[in-house]
Amino acid sequence: MKTLKMIKISIFFLLYGLIFGACLSSSDLLSKKELKAQGYIEIPNPDMQKLDKKDRVDSQPMYIDGLQGIYKDLSKGLVYPSTERSLGIQGTVLLSFVVNEKGELEDIEVLKSVSRNIDNESIRVIKTLDKWYPAIKNKKFVKIRLKQPIKFALT
Repeated sequence: MKTLKMIKISIFFLLYGLIFGACLSSSDLLSKKELKAQGYIEIPNPDMQKLDKKDRVDSQPMYIDGLQGIYKDLSKGLVYPSTERSLGIQGTVLLSFVVNEKGELEDIEVLKSVSRNIDNESIRVIKTLDKWYPAIKNKKFVKIRLKQPIKFALT
């Protein structure tokens, strides 16, 4: 029983460290007060031990097919835009999105852009990751904002 719990904790920290991040603040975004009023939880620091108890979630959202499933589904569904391929444009798009209480994605935003076509392809492919276990806080499902980099590289 303890071994299973340790494995779950290890997987949680591995997933969190690899793909999940904190909300970014910008004048374009809602204030912390407005976000909290809508039920969002801010994770201001990736080091979970340093979070205030009120900001911690009991369980981070997790893609149903796990971390390998995210990479598999992203790479399987990603189509390099032909214009950018022919122009040699490459880079990493940083997307921000919310996993809501139902485990659905919403409010997808581009935080770091490469080009319009590559950004649109990143949004399209992240929308295909529609099977998530939502975050849990105090035995209730809560929505939480995550970020995901998507790399476009010519080989």
